[in-house]
Amino acid sequence: VAAGRRGAVALALSRPFRADDVAYLEAFPELRLFARGDDVLAARGALPDPTDLPLSPFLDEPAPASPEQGFALARRIAERAHVPESDFPVACIVETTSGRLIPGVNVEHPTWSRILCAERNALGTLRSYGIDDPVRMYLTCTREPGCTPCGACRQLLAELTPEAVLWMDAPMPEGRSARTADLLPAFFSGTALYRTANTRDAA
Repeated sequence: VAAGRRGAVALALSRPFRADDVAYLEAFPELRLFARGDDVLAARGALPDPTDLPLSPFLDEPAPASPEQGFALARRIAERAHVPESDFPVACIVETTSGRLIPGVNVEHPTWSRILCAERNALGTLRSYGIDDPVRMYLTCTREPGCTPCGACRQLLAELTPEAVLWMDAPMPEGRSARTADLLPAFFSGTALYRTANTRDAA
């Protein structure tokens, strides 16, 4: 969604689709469902040749030369957010050491606990594509200047990108930017879990 790609024609899960899955997918008008099996929902029309649809996680944009340029790009990307429940679009752009940009937007579900935040969508793309060199992030909430990441996003930001700098699209009392690990003091890192697992494996 954040990359502006709306060409999905089929979906598959490792379990049978539930009624709420179907209801959610029907909220996407471009995904016209015509067949429903236990393991697949298929859209109208033939499947395209996958060689014609190269999938890249990166935006076709140069790295911002300033925070303001980063915010301007994030505001444009926020227009792609799927927010039928709240009308509250959010976008997050991750910049890597090579200057490549990965977008994320919030994607809503009628069940609020299943909403995907922009920051976590961008981080999920990072991990899915094996990208591990984020240096800067630009966050914007176009309906509410001054908003900051939620607690769940702060936890994941601290775990996956502790040294990256997050720029927020509004002046804050503590400034407009912060190291992501500093957004959640004393965050849970899981170090004790790793130690426990390694000790058990060694035994």
